[in-house]
Amino acid sequence: MLVDASRIYSQIHPDDIDRIIQEEKKAFDELTMFDTEARFILQSGEVVWRHLVCRPRLLNNGDVLADGIEMDITKLKKGEEEIKALYNGMEQKVLDRTEELRTANRELLEANAELERTLTHLGRAQKQLVQAEKLAALGQIAAGIAHELNTPLGAILSSNRSIIELIGKRLPALPGFLSGLNKTERRWFTELAGEGLRQAVDLNRQLDRSAKQKMKLLLSDSGIKASPALLNTISDIGLQEQLPELMDLMRHERRDEILSAVSSVVLLRRLCEIIALGADKASHVVGALNSYLRRETDDAVSTIDINEEIETILTLYQNRLKYGVKVKKHFTGGAFVTGNRDRLNQVWINLINNALQAMDYKGTLGITTKREDEWVMVSFADTGRGIPGEIADRIFDPFFTTKKHGEGIGLGLEIVRSIVEGAGGRVEFESEPQKTVFRVYLRAANADDPQKERS
Repeated sequence: MLVDASRIYSQIHPDDIDRIIQEEKKAFDELTMFDTEARFILQSGEVVWRHLVCRPRLLNNGDVLADGIEMDITKLKKGEEEIKALYNGMEQKVLDRTEELRTANRELLEANAELERTLTHLGRAQKQLVQAEKLAALGQIAAGIAHELNTPLGAILSSNRSIIELIGKRLPALPGFLSGLNKTERRWFTELAGEGLRQAVDLNRQLDRSAKQKMKLLLSDSGIKASPALLNTISDIGLQEQLPELMDLMRHERRDEILSAVSSVVLLRRLCEIIALGADKASHVVGALNSYLRRETDDAVSTIDINEEIETILTLYQNRLKYGVKVKKHFTGGAFVTGNRDRLNQVWINLINNALQAMDYKGTLGITTKREDEWVMVSFADTGRGIPGEIADRIFDPFFTTKKHGEGIGLGLEIVRSIVEGAGGRVEFESEPQKTVFRVYLRAANADDPQKERS
């Protein structure tokens, strides 16, 4: 509508009038466009927003004339305010959730003092992550990582103490003992020690009750008292298969001394094997953790092996998988894409986490990678309760969630879709009870690796 200057000045909100007068004076003095927004007070008392536009013109007689229009922009302003309020609310929720996770992580670090260095690394990495869902996932697996490290480290510490005790009490006397053996006794020691050392590397070797009973009967039939200590020593060394050929030794007066000496050597080897196995397992977990926490800059792009990254994440989730979840992997070689490693790892960890929660950590998780022409397809299938049809259209909406309190704030799938679409890909899903599948399609990198399946 055309601007009525007298009406305008009579209705402009008192807080805006001085600004409008100054802007109008400047426009008329400089003959420039007068383009502004202001609040108006109607006769009813209602406050509305108007957009005012006019261009002053200099007439031949030196006067200045201005024609203009005004537009009602009240709805637009209200919409902007609502959007701003919604954005501020979303931002605060993310900040609050992030702070909760930081607090939880600090408590975890205090509870696992013996893992201070590794978990401090995790804590520093967590503080650098800005996405709330990634923090949530790390918080959920942190306790599992601590457990996975505590077990091998406990075995290492226990074995080390046993070695120190063995070296201090039993091994110093071994040279003198060996020097006092005759030829036959030394041959027994050498042969039994060799067999025992060979058996010591098999840490899974177990002797069931029936095998022990057979040894007891064999010794008894030969007139040899089969004490529990003797049976335990024979089984610890791993001599149950050779026992029928050792009857001369079993009757020998120095039997217990020889077996004890052999047992010391074999025990030392077994303890060393336990330490090696524990160190290897701890190193594997720490390596996976370091690989996952290796942060790229927000815009860093590289060639990524999807199979390798998912294997790393599964290692971090091992403590949550091994008691109730069967993982079936169908990985195709050549599953390389170009993208931001940190962002794509957030996609995989969110989808794995969602699948585990949907199954209450009991069921089958199927993970497949496959080249399809110019695409790499990555799918995650779970045997959980499924997604009801009435909410299927909403699962990617921000803050929409069906999870239990504390399991998420409803940003995971929205972030997944945003990251994948930002990388030029797409996300699809299908769901029914006992079978929900999410498929991620990303453009394949130019990799020369052969396309062969491994699982």
